Amino acid sequence: MSKEPEDAPPLALEEVTFDQLGALIETLAEQLNTVANRAEANDVKRDLQEIRVHGVTDDDVIDELDRRTEAVVIRTLSGLKQFRRNYEYWERAIAEYALERQGLSQRDVARYLGVAASTVNRWAQNPLEAQDARD
Repeated sequence: MSKEPEDAPPLALEEVTFDQLGALIETLAEQLNTVANRAEANDVKRDLQEIRVHGVTDDDVIDELDRRTEAVVIRTLSGLKQFRRNYEYWERAIAEYALERQGLSQRDVARYLGVAASTVNRWAQNPLEAQDARD
């Protein structure tokens, strides 16, 4: 890697140490679990089941349940967006760690991640800048 100018922003690689690798993945798993809990929406499921069982036809009740269901779906999508953003950031940061600190080849990193070698090559040529991906 070329020497960065002194005023260059810190790289994501500087945020990753070997002892953090598991913790980073655990944090992502917790975030995905939170999204799953939002999507679970037991109260909405219960109300949907009651409507099916009792054959409720009141338009106001059905409309309210539709609004609540839509809100759950929107929260789930937003949570997945945030998860994907964090996942992509840490996937790249860990790939850069594997390349720079462990000396793995771009081809090996690509194979282990299941991505194209050109993707890892592009990442290596344009290292991530450090950011707070946990916003």
